[in-house]
Amino acid sequence: MLRPVTASFLLLAATAHAELVATFTREGTTDSRMDRIPAVAIEPGEPATPFLSPGPFQVVWKGKLVVPKRLRLVFSFEGEGKADLKIAGKDVLAREGALVGEGSKSTRLNPGEHDIEVTYNSKPDGIAAFRLFWEEASFPRQAIPSSAFKAEVTEAATQGELVRHGRMLFATQSCSKCHMDTTGFGATPMPETSEIAPILIGTGDRTSEEWLRRWIADPKALKPTTHMPDLVDASTPEGRQQSSDLAAYLMTLKTGAVAGGTPDPKLAKEGGAHFHELGCVACHNPPDKAAADPTRVPLNNVASKYLPGALVAFLKEPEAYHPYIKMPNFRMSDAEANSIAAYLTETSKGKETKIEGEFPAGDAARGAKVAEALQCGVCHAGLPMDLTKAPSQLDVVFKKDWTSSGCVAPEDKRGKSPHLNLTDKDRAALVAFSKAGPDSLSRDTASEHTERQTEALRCTSCHAMDDQQPLLNGFHSESEGLAAHLESLQHRVDQTRPQLTFTGEMLYTT
Repeated sequence: MLRPVTASFLLLAATAHAELVATFTREGTTDSRMDRIPAVAIEPGEPATPFLSPGPFQVVWKGKLVVPKRLRLVFSFEGEGKADLKIAGKDVLAREGALVGEGSKSTRLNPGEHDIEVTYNSKPDGIAAFRLFWEEASFPRQAIPSSAFKAEVTEAATQGELVRHGRMLFATQSCSKCHMDTTGFGATPMPETSEIAPILIGTGDRTSEEWLRRWIADPKALKPTTHMPDLVDASTPEGRQQSSDLAAYLMTLKTGAVAGGTPDPKLAKEGGAHFHELGCVACHNPPDKAAADPTRVPLNNVASKYLPGALVAFLKEPEAYHPYIKMPNFRMSDAEANSIAAYLTETSKGKETKIEGEFPAGDAARGAKVAEALQCGVCHAGLPMDLTKAPSQLDVVFKKDWTSSGCVAPEDKRGKSPHLNLTDKDRAALVAFSKAGPDSLSRDTASEHTERQTEALRCTSCHAMDDQQPLLNGFHSESEGLAAHLESLQHRVDQTRPQLTFTGEMLYTT
């Protein structure tokens, strides 16, 4: 979660989290973040964090260990390297080399919070593996759950999280597609820098020209979470003309794919039941409502967007034209896809988001020139772009003050730069990242990538993790009426979605 950047907001020491403050150090450089648990796994050549170079490092986790009642606990380690555990300022366990072995002496802890400090040093080559366990007469040896930890967030950790959010935004907003690094990001880049925007070849086979005009005019009005920037000023006649021209041009991009027929409206009732069973409201607003919850993708524009048969094809293979789409492939049968398409189409008819102003007729030839002028091909493969007008390269842009001009600057200082769909907090995070420099884009760790993916893919929308209940639990009632006619639903074997908390305990490689 992004923290505001003013000094009074940066230090959130008054707020306790079920986490620990982790401070990594390598060759005098430190990097702080919040960790769920004191654990680390670093492969050969991998850095401890994206903000440190690969090699030997130390990490110190600090916070509170919370016990609900008096316990006599035995602590133990797993991994390799060097580790020390202190509780309430007292040495409890220290090991070096292979960390598996005899645990600590039985340590009595009274109910409440106890200061905990875990110090771990990697092997000399930078390879690291560490986990912390506990056991007691009432339960066997097990990894200490994240719910047993809490910490007062330090200014350094808050700043570290802020910079990480800015780094993530820099990658997911495709900033490096415009501000290119002539040497690339090396062999182990931040994976998100390689993601591509939707493929627009075949757009004319799939979408309506009317929807395209509205989308180009104001992307965030149709999808509040979009990464698509405002490239035209639809409040002006010129901007609306550009929207129409671009839409006309995109409608010429056809592959000749034969679309199926329009789903039978009679299937809508069955499709609504499938919509509920799949828990679609975890990530989407119901199709008869606009963006009631801006964190969920609205579906009220479905009927106005898709040409006949195109929605069925999308539901069966969402990633076909957008390899990095966040929507999972549910492996729907033809019958399921047709029924859900019927439900979405029938329910969203007449509910589309309106854009103020009249749109003139578009001209495809002019639209191709607009696409080149707006550098559409930088993000969308196959579209026109002018390489002679590329913005500042990566090393140059990181030497600039991002608050004085450009995409991240306040509105009155952006000039003709794309208007990205960012909050003020997002802009503050990008500015913080700009001061950290671009080196972290060439490095990443599996653990931090997994954490980002868990958030980006909205895994906790359907799955519980730690003490966080899935969002679906709060939203599912919005669609339960769609399946009320299915008596069999009440008698099915419980298929509760798996907890994510200890997923790592179940995954092994050979």
